[in-house]
Amino acid sequence: MSESINYYKVNSFNWFYFPAEIPIDFRKLIGEHSDANMADAVWATLKKFCITDCVIAFVMDNVSHNDTMIECFADKCFQHDISFSEKNAHMCCMPHTIHLSALKVHSLRILFLDLIHLSPA
Repeated sequence: MSESINYYKVNSFNWFYFPAEIPIDFRKLIGEHSDANMADAVWATLKKFCITDCVIAFVMDNVSHNDTMIECFADKCFQHDISFSEKNAHMCCMPHTIHLSALKVHSLRILFLDLIHLSPA
C-alpha cells in the first residue's frame, strides 16, 4: 500500500469574546487515511496544546470513516478519563452538505432535460 500525505486543520471556536473560528494547527497526516491514524493525529495536536479535554464536537463531511475516527477518538478520551460523547460529537459541515445537495440537483436537472429531449413530441 502506498503512503499518502493529507493535511488537516484543527480549529478553536471562541464565543466568549466574539464569535470566531481560530486555526490552532495545520499538520500533515502521514500514512494511511484511516480512522485510527486520523484520531491519533488529532489527539497529538490537542495534546500539544494541552486541550485534550476541551473537545465538544468535530465538524467534517459525512463520510463513514469520519464516524469511526470519532469512535477512535472517544476511545482515547475514555482511556484518559475524559468525558466525550461520540453520538453527539459529529456535526456535518454545512457548506459540504450544500455542495452535495447542489450536485444532486444539477444531476437531476440534467437527467430531466435528457428525458425531455428523448420523449416523443
